Amino acid sequence: MDDNKELNLPPEELLLPELSKRFSAIMDEEGVALADLLAGLAEERQAIYQERYGENSGLET
Repeated sequence: MDDNKELNLPPEELLLPELSKRFSAIMDEEGVALADLLAGLAEERQAIYQERYGENSGLET
């Protein structure tokens, strides 16, 4: 038996940087800006809230 107490694991591939690059490339290809995504996010959040809690829920954007 080897007296070496080290545990050698293969390096994990970092996915976030690659996904970020791919997402940015898609946004560029489609002509979508970050501001567009954020505006759409607020609209979608309000639609989901109204669907869940009703049209007169009082949530304002």
